Amino acid sequence: MRRAVVLGLLFLNAACVSHVAFRPREHVDSESPGGIPAASYSVEHDGRSSEVRLWTTGVEREEGRTIVRVEFEVENRFAVPIVIAGADVHVEAIELDDGSIDRLERVAVHGSVSTAPGAVGISGCEFVFPEDVGPGDVRAFSVRWKLAEPVVFEQQTAFRRAPIPAYRGYYEVGFPLFYYRHSRPYRRCPPGPWL
Repeated sequence: MRRAVVLGLLFLNAACVSHVAFRPREHVDSESPGGIPAASYSVEHDGRSSEVRLWTTGVEREEGRTIVRVEFEVENRFAVPIVIAGADVHVEAIELDDGSIDRLERVAVHGSVSTAPGAVGISGCEFVFPEDVGPGDVRAFSVRWKLAEPVVFEQQTAFRRAPIPAYRGYYEVGFPLFYYRHSRPYRRCPPGPWL
């Protein structure tokens, strides 16, 4: 009986996932300003090098929709502005637990897609999943993006579901069903009656 109750609670917890973290599969040698692992790309122009970093805040359920936000940080060391082609940013090749989706609909662009010389700019796009897809259903996806100026630079960055770290954060679902979103170093919890 106890085992059935525990399994039922674990199943209920899995059904209530409202946020799933994702990380790039390659070029992961930097972080976002908030500490999220980011893919980093060097772009060359006129003998100078600038850097573009790309990350996602994860797939989450918000206001009845499942969305993914893709963020860019451009460190411009060129003498001319760097422009991200916002219309050419797509989330595609989405792998689900039970199928796949070709491409998502972009619903918002935020921040400036143009970064002035000598500046650091942050911008991003928001994409929405079909209504029947929850954050826990998504296994992987790719972001196809492009710089339009001063050089044409196209890239496809693959993301996969991040492993669950040994961290403890605030409880989003509630006691004893824990969901980790913001974290601090793990401290072993004393066993409770639910174990």
